[in-house]
Formats: sequence, C-alpha cells, structure tokens
Amino acid sequence: MEFNGAQLEALKHGDGPMMVLAGPGSGKTTVLTERLLYLTEEKKVRGENILVITFSSAAAVEMEKRYSLRAGDFTEGISFGTFHSVFFRILTRHLPYTKNSIADDRRRREIIKELLSRKDSRLRYGDELTENILSEISFIKNTGKRPSDLPESSFSSLEREDFLNIYKAYEKALADEGRLDFDDMLLKCRELFLKRPDILSQYRDLYRYILVDEFQDINQIQYDVLKLLASPLNNLFVVGDDDQSIYSFRGADPEIMLSFPKDFPDSRKVLLATNYRSSSNIVESSLRLISHNKTRYKKAFKAHRGPFEPLSIKVFDSEREENERLIRDFKKYREQGVDLSKIAVLYRTNSVPERLCLELSKAGIGFSMKEKIKDVFESRAGRDVMAYLCLGEKVALWEKGIKMSFPVDSFLRIMNRPVRYISREAVRNADSSDAGSFFSSLEEFYRERTATRREIRRLFGELSLIGNSDIKTALDIIKYKTGYESRLKEFSEGREAKEILSSLYKLSDFAEDAKDLRGLRLLIEARRESLRAGHGKAGVKDKNCINFMTFHASKGLEFDIVYIIDAIEGITPYKRAEGRKALEEERRMFYVAMTRAKNILHIFYTKSHYNKACKRSGFIAEIGEEKIKIPWKSLRF
Repeated sequence: MEFNGAQLEALKHGDGPMMVLAGPGSGKTTVLTERLLYLTEEKKVRGENILVITFSSAAAVEMEKRYSLRAGDFTEGISFGTFHSVFFRILTRHLPYTKNSIADDRRRREIIKELLSRKDSRLRYGDELTENILSEISFIKNTGKRPSDLPESSFSSLEREDFLNIYKAYEKALADEGRLDFDDMLLKCRELFLKRPDILSQYRDLYRYILVDEFQDINQIQYDVLKLLASPLNNLFVVGDDDQSIYSFRGADPEIMLSFPKDFPDSRKVLLATNYRSSSNIVESSLRLISHNKTRYKKAFKAHRGPFEPLSIKVFDSEREENERLIRDFKKYREQGVDLSKIAVLYRTNSVPERLCLELSKAGIGFSMKEKIKDVFESRAGRDVMAYLCLGEKVALWEKGIKMSFPVDSFLRIMNRPVRYISREAVRNADSSDAGSFFSSLEEFYRERTATRREIRRLFGELSLIGNSDIKTALDIIKYKTGYESRLKEFSEGREAKEILSSLYKLSDFAEDAKDLRGLRLLIEARRESLRAGHGKAGVKDKNCINFMTFHASKGLEFDIVYIIDAIEGITPYKRAEGRKALEEERRMFYVAMTRAKNILHIFYTKSHYNKACKRSGFIAEIGEEKIKIPWKSLRF
C-alpha cells in the first residue's frame, strides 16, 4: 500500500501520546500494523514491551495475524488482547482468581431471578426484566460510579429503591461465592493498581508502548486503567473514530475521545481523511448526516473513488410492499450472478426483519443472520395469546358437541390476565374432561361468591367468541374485550411493559396471514424454521446468502450492496432515544450503517408500520437527497 502524508505521520510517530482519527474505510488496521513494524524494526523496541488492545478477541487475533505476515521473527513477545483478557491475566498473577472465578452469564441470570423471586409477583416476569437489570448493572460498573450516585432517570428496569437493593444483593451473592463478573475484571484491576504501586510500577515498566484500536468504544473504567498503566511515559497510540461510537449501553462515551487532548496536552492528532471503501455519493451523504452532531471532531473526508450508482432513497406504502421490492431485487441480483454474500440488509433492532425472513424462505433465497431474532410467539404476550386461542378453540368445539379434555395449563396461564380472582385451588379441583364440565366445576367452587362467578361466565363467553371468530377478530377480542392490553399497560414494569406490548402488536400483524388457529400454527412453525435456517447458515453451510444484521453488528464490516430498511421515526432514531446525547448516538448508528456500503446504498422507509401511520426518519432529510450526484458511470454486475 502506498501511504499518504497523514498515514506516514501516524506510523512514524515517535514517543509520547498520539490520537489517530480514522474514518470509515481509511486504512486504520494497516496503519496499526505498520506502526508495530516501525516500533520493532526501526526503533528496535522489544516485543514484550508492546501491548496491543482491541475490543474483541477476533480483532486481536486478526491484528496479530496481519502483523505476523509482515514481521516474521519480530512477532515474538508482543501482547495482543482485549481489555478484559489483558487485565484478567494481571489479576490472576497477583490475586487468588482463576477462570473458574468468573460468574458466567447463566450464573448471573440465576442470581438475578432468585433475587426477583423474593419480591412481589409484579417482578417475576423472567428473561426480559433479568436481562435489563444485568445490562444496567454492567453499565453502572463501566462508568465507575456508585449506583446510589446516579439520578432517578438512570433506572428504567425497576424503581430506584428496588434496583439499589437488587444491585447490593447481587454483589453480595458474587462475593459469597468468591466470584467476579466480566465487568469486575477492570474494577478489580484498577483497585489493585491503586492499592499496590509496586505492582503498577512493574507493569508500567513492562508495557512501555501501548496501542489501542477502536478507541471510540472505550468506557470510563477502561480509560482509568489505561491512564494508570501508561503513565508517566504516556506512549499511547490510540486509533478510532468518534463518529462511530455506538456502545453507550456498555458505558462507551465519545466525550472520552474528545477529552484525550486535554488529558494529554502534549499529544498529537492525525486525521486519516481518505475513504478507500465507499463511492463518493456514500461518503459525502454520510458526512452530511453526521455533521449534524455537535459532540464530535469536525472532519472533512474525501472519497478515493467516484460516485458509481446514486444513493437510492425509496418510500413504500407498507412493510409488505417494502419486502416485495427487496425480494425482487435479490432475485434480480441472483439472476445476474451476483454473490449474495456481498449484500447486507441492515436494521436498527433485530425485531425488524421478522416477516421478511419468512418471505425469503418462501422465495428460496438464502440469508444468514448474525444475531438471533427473538421469537415473538415465545414472548410473554405470544404465549398468553396462544393460550387464549387454544382455550377458545376447545370451548367452540364443546359448543358444537365435540368433547375433549380442557387444557388446564393454558387456563392457568391466562386466568388472571387480566385479574379475575380465580385461584389455583379452584382449577385443581375442577373437572377438566371437557370445557363445559370445567367451567361448571369452577362456578360450583365459587357458588358463594357472585362476583367471581360473574367473571367466570364472562371469560367463558369471551373464549366462545374467540373460538368462533377468524384470527384477526379473535386477536382483537383478546386485546380489547378481555382487557388484556389495558391490564398490561397498567401493571407491567417500565421497559418490560413496552417490550410485551410491542410483541403483542407484532403478533397481531403477523397473524393476519392466517385464517384459523391451525393456519396460525403452521405459519408459526414455518417462521421458526425460516429463522433457524437463516441463523444456522451464517458462514457455515451456504456462503451465497444475504447478510442480515443490526447497525451495531455491522460495525467494522463492508459489503458491495447495502439496504437500510424501515428508516422511520420510532425505529431509527429509536423511540427511547430522548435528549440530544441519545439522538446523536442514533445518528452515529445510522452513519455506521451507511458507511458499510462500498458501491450501492439503498435506504427504504414506509408510510405505515404495523398498520399504523408513520413518518420517515429525520435522518433522511439530513442526508440531503437533492445533493446526491448523478453517477458518472453505471456499475455492472
């Protein structure tokens, strides 16, 4: 590779701190590799005195591999690793920790669920709430703050007091077991360095040159430990792009990168301003978008390549119409002999492409998914609705003279959703040989309680309506007539309530393709099979598959053709993004998605979403559609 002036300045940098601002496709990995070669071959720095930190194990392996191919015998001794792997190795040398000391994700979930089970029934909603609590615990630890110091708005999974109690109990449970979680590795290492200056001095002398990749993803604890380790030489060589900082949920903050020159006043800054990946339409449009952010270094990027195809922005009446267009395009590319693995469909959340996956399977188009999509029919709302439909079916059959056993498990699931004051004891004593006998037994059990008998009769009538209606009508009865939806809104906790309701709306939209319960079950199984197939194919069996992934998962990758779908308000930017800081991160995510494209970028949005009117994303206006150049030549496949 022929280096430009900025790249040469970066890799030939001498001692002291340096920050390299590396935009998308600017060759940062090459610069890092060449920087290592410069240190070992020209400056004659011993390999054991160099530490290279990346943000994933895969990136560390790739960096070491690239360097080894160029360096040969000079590779010996250099430490490559993630923050966690490097600093956990330090912990195990000086404290009584081993790999068995780490509480894995399964054990962490068990602890939280056990703690929640001690609370009232509203806090027993399982996986969603558990994951949200663990995510917030991780976020707090990565900021280096105490949970009690954070404002009320920081706690979205539980009420503040409930969360603080859970946090304390979780920490105690880990301590009692002599374990630490993933985030404790850095906290304990910082604590070790602060308490034992002799140990800190040992590692300062060992790691005299530190290189950090993807510096924009750093959180406060990582930065604190890094500064401790680098001082006083401060031979820090950090590479990143503040415009690609998209991991705030892990504690990452672009302001850390912006504060680097203040923390290291003698540091130098170099901008890698040439994008070698994308066509000029993509580079210029994405730069217009990200320029709306205020918290960033101002940059002027240029494309090494011409405009090629124009950036395409298209609107559709519905998701169904959007999906039909995608399938037509994919078939066209396949007919032209395009390798489908060079195409990516990107979206803000992994619930977006559910219906599209099923349609692709029907069309025989292969796809691979980097993340597993949650099965909406396995959500709380999904299981509740299926229980209602199953019970309705049994009541309708009984009314037609067809007697069969009544599904007690399904009844237990929904009997108090909404609350009807029916007890498990009453259900256990009921005759479940058929629907009529079951409800007669319930009424007999509550013969002295008129109000409860009235609720039981009302439920029977609602189940009869459900069982004798088409699926769309049946779902409306469940949501509105039974009071299920309003009860969810009233009693579910914070973020989980939104997730449950979102699942309910998706389920209703998806089920419209089925005429009856049997058709819905077949549709559910076909959908599950399509998702299993797509997830299982990822890079294993059939590489000629379209790549499906979220904006987050696409970071660091590139594709010839990229489709960004469902670019509407409420999805991107996401509905929970409140305030300037959150909106700027949403914009950075969209920027990351745009800059994954090398040749062609399509941005799609719809006029309706789940049968509700919606608006196109404000990011589309910021791109400046009218400024997109007409291509100087047509790209051929």
